[in-house]
Amino acid sequence: MLKNMVGSIRALGSRIGGGTRRGLVVCSVLLGACTGDPPITDGPSSHLRFVQAVPGAPAVDMLVDATPRAAALGYGAATGFLRVEAGNRRVQMRQSGTTTMLMDLTVPVEFPRAYTVVSTGRLNDIEPLVAPDTASIPLTGEMKLRVVQAAPSLGGVDVYVTDPTASLAGATPVFQDLPFRGNSEYLVLPVGNLRIRITTAGTLTTLVDLTRLFGERMMRTVVVTDAPGGGAPFSGLLLVDF
Repeated sequence: MLKNMVGSIRALGSRIGGGTRRGLVVCSVLLGACTGDPPITDGPSSHLRFVQAVPGAPAVDMLVDATPRAAALGYGAATGFLRVEAGNRRVQMRQSGTTTMLMDLTVPVEFPRAYTVVSTGRLNDIEPLVAPDTASIPLTGEMKLRVVQAAPSLGGVDVYVTDPTASLAGATPVFQDLPFRGNSEYLVLPVGNLRIRITTAGTLTTLVDLTRLFGERMMRTVVVTDAPGGGAPFSGLLLVDF
């Protein structure tokens, strides 16, 4: 069934700019824990969301224009979408409770749009990845998925989306050789119970394996991360975009 679906997926992709298994982290809605609030919808506004994906880093605070917006984020944690003004926003990440800055960047924020800022790399080499959340809302009967490769212990990865029981033998990846700090486009998929497997590029060695029931008009991001101390086992942090 999904071999046919892959062809449909690729055709649908031209329109866009369950249970869990090993490697799935589902986000809750608590500051300082992994969260996934969709953008606020009570009027046009701009938003930023933060994901802490640097293994071995201490708890961190996130600041926007020198104002603390999230406190004591641990590894693998994400905020919900935080309302910000449009324009050039200074985004900083500091060691929680100190003045030690670990990341400092300017994010050009357009109105009304949302952005996900992921801290990536290792403690002595942190770089931000800014992923604009730009896709339109899926149509009835569809959902959208993208993948961010934020695991510093990995190079390129392939991403497969199949029926839960399908073999990867002969399957075609929907994203191929996504590099470290790579951010895929959103992919349009039919709704239903889908299995997402992330492998070492060019192989069938599975690094992340999750099965999830996706409803219509959902938008999700999977962030590939190291274990808390670095290296394997790898995880897929599932964020709610809409």
